[in-house]
Amino acid sequence: MSLVRSVVQINVFEDMRNHPDPALRESATSVAQALREWQQQQQPSSASASATAAGLIPLSRERLLASFASSLESLAPLDFASVLSLYSRFDMLLGQRIVVMPRKREHAASFYEALATGYSPDGYLVVRTDEGQTKELVAEEVTIRPTTGQ
Repeated sequence: MSLVRSVVQINVFEDMRNHPDPALRESATSVAQALREWQQQQQPSSASASATAAGLIPLSRERLLASFASSLESLAPLDFASVLSLYSRFDMLLGQRIVVMPRKREHAASFYEALATGYSPDGYLVVRTDEGQTKELVAEEVTIRPTTGQ
């Protein structure tokens, strides 16, 4: 999907380990869940240890949104090619084997595996199929969760 037309979704509070969709339980996370896991890895003080144990995380949607908006604002002066170059440096998909879902999850027979290789000048994800075919993905859904062959 073109970076210009992309929709950004940030799961702030949901604990994805309890999500009804097993695929999301394995592949998705939320800000609160990541923060909780990070806090558990730290050497917490007794006060923060009790807060972590109780699952109480000082997290504000407003502060998160303000920080996110400020980060996006820093991209405004850049041209599209510069934004795409920056995005590519941090993209988790590039170099990964992915599952492409052209017709969404309801049509599993249409899924195929591919290697995410880069982005077109228009911002579309470019993949190489197992047959060696190069494709630009326009509106397909993709996932990096483990494939059936693993």
